[in-house]
Amino acid sequence: MILPHWPFEPTPDSAEWNPRVRVDDATEKGANKTNARFFRDMVHYVDGIVGKITKQLDDVGVRENTLILFTGDNGSYESIVSQFRGATWRGGKSYMTDNGTRNTLIANWPQHIKASSTNHDMVDFSDFLPTLAEAARTPIAADSAVTGRSFFPQLPGEPGQPREWVYCWYFRSGKPADGGNRHSAGEFARDLHYKLYRSGEFYHVDTDRDEQTPLDLQSLTEKQRAIRNKLQQVIDEHTREGFYESNE
Repeated sequence: MILPHWPFEPTPDSAEWNPRVRVDDATEKGANKTNARFFRDMVHYVDGIVGKITKQLDDVGVRENTLILFTGDNGSYESIVSQFRGATWRGGKSYMTDNGTRNTLIANWPQHIKASSTNHDMVDFSDFLPTLAEAARTPIAADSAVTGRSFFPQLPGEPGQPREWVYCWYFRSGKPADGGNRHSAGEFARDLHYKLYRSGEFYHVDTDRDEQTPLDLQSLTEKQRAIRNKLQQVIDEHTREGFYESNE
């Protein structure tokens, strides 16, 4: 759903809500991106919409055996500051850093998933189709272009086959010629702890969340060097498969 994308505006549950006032043609330049209170109102409204969906599932008697997946496609706008795991997180929408590309994924399935359980396996958006296909017991054609990996086994607590890496390519205009912040566009491969950009910058994101200091490639441990080589192979493989087109 578009909520809680900017512009941050009152919702029908906000005291300032006026159904006669309409925001038309909101542009990036003029849209309200800084009103954190209205952002909170929009988040609460999202929660209310999800509540309506789950209530409907309850009313028709299928809630216990219905899988609900809830996630986002990027971080919040940079004017939004949140608290997470005892730390302060500034929104990173449109950036390649963790606060722009790493999002919450909530899976709820009362009959099969233990309440309040947590799984730290990596999940990529390409994994959703094979996961839903497995949940629906629907095979995917062997010659399809699907490259994702189903995380269906992990939902009820089985080990499954977690992916070892995630690949990300982001240029807002669709071209590698994007300018701006060095982390506002690019291509990377990562595992749970390290991230390698096509540019060669290599980060230990556990200790450098905002990616301020690339690791010195001459000082890598043997383990770090092996991880970097693996991630480089991932980037190279996507180049061969045509996911990256150079504009040179």
